[in-house]
Amino acid sequence: MRLDPEGWQNHAGASQADLRPDQLVEQLRGLVPDMVVAGGSFTHWLPDPASVPSGKRHNLWKTAQDEAVRLCLKAFLVTVGLPAIEPEHLPSGSRRWPAGYVGSVSHKGAKVVAILGRKEAFDMVGVDIDDRRKVDRSVGRHSERPPGTSPTLASAILFSVKEAAFKALHPQVNQRLGFNDVFVHWSASSAPLGRNGLLS
Repeated sequence: MRLDPEGWQNHAGASQADLRPDQLVEQLRGLVPDMVVAGGSFTHWLPDPASVPSGKRHNLWKTAQDEAVRLCLKAFLVTVGLPAIEPEHLPSGSRRWPAGYVGSVSHKGAKVVAILGRKEAFDMVGVDIDDRRKVDRSVGRHSERPPGTSPTLASAILFSVKEAAFKALHPQVNQRLGFNDVFVHWSASSAPLGRNGLLS
């Protein structure tokens, strides 16, 4: 399966298996074994940027990202025995998850991850992946930053954790939250994941 400026090549029968395995996705599966996790990287779907006119690159990448999300959602809905229909976006930007389930989606660059769990086991869930190189160092209070990390990495981890919290809380409170509306406390067992990215 490949995407070029003319459209998809060998796209018939595409599935989540067409995404390349990613370390962050495997770490998430280990962190939440009672939830269904789907995801991976779609880098290999994209053509060499030099072969694509600059004005078309973003749209091409966004098309690939949207398809990767769609395949992830389809994969875990089928896994739990639900129709493979992509949950619609709400005006808030969150998804209308099937009755009895909670879920969350995140994407950064060419990586996508989606998780789904039963409401009887999870009241809420949020996931966020981010690039630690692109996060403002001024994020959050100093007391919220994870101990033993550099200022840049600490800010990136905190940003990602708060984004995940916002996604989890929004369906409950039905309002947008600011960074100072959520306070993060690190326990001795807390451990950020991911060497090449951040996962919360």
